[in-house]
Amino acid sequence: MKTCPKCGKKIEREFDFCPYCGKSLDIKNNWGILGKNDNLFEKKEEVFGFGGGILNKMIGNAMKVLEKELQKGIKEPQIVPKTKVQLYINGKKINIGTKPKKIIKRTAKKQIKEIPSTYFSKESSKKFSNLPREEPKTNVRRLSDRIIYDIEMPEVKSVENISIIRLENSIEIKAIGKNKAYYKVIKIGLPILDYYLSKGKLILELGMKN
Repeated sequence: MKTCPKCGKKIEREFDFCPYCGKSLDIKNNWGILGKNDNLFEKKEEVFGFGGGILNKMIGNAMKVLEKELQKGIKEPQIVPKTKVQLYINGKKINIGTKPKKIIKRTAKKQIKEIPSTYFSKESSKKFSNLPREEPKTNVRRLSDRIIYDIEMPEVKSVENISIIRLENSIEIKAIGKNKAYYKVIKIGLPILDYYLSKGKLILELGMKN
């Protein structure tokens, strides 16, 4: 055994440096911190265990530095570069993250086309005046978008013998039969869409106002 001149620890003679303080004991040869006794670390586990020694201090310091770097990397949030994305629809810029405004298509209201009034000729007007008048029986039906009048005129054979005149708030109906004239006033201000004869009845269609 020999004594380290620096720290005073007892050291085996085959060592060229002090395992406690690192003092070189070989003055003639400069072997560095490990020297030529590198293989002695496997034989002297009791000296170089985790309980002491310069190597343990070096490893411990290195582990502390590594641990600090790892903790630093965990604490510091990663900075993700911001990307600016723009969306265009039909040439208009749409902001990302906001719902595009719903486009409401407004459809124009369907205009009701009313047929023009029909009048008797002078000859038909004279004939109508000479016949006895009768108010025809009438049935009314209502559909989703119109009102249907079924007016019984069994003696009328052609629409040419019918006059339908649209007044301000009513509809005047005249018809010429074989032996009688039919006369009726419908007190309603709806537009006249169509009319026709069917099985001895005048079918009158009126439009519903929106």
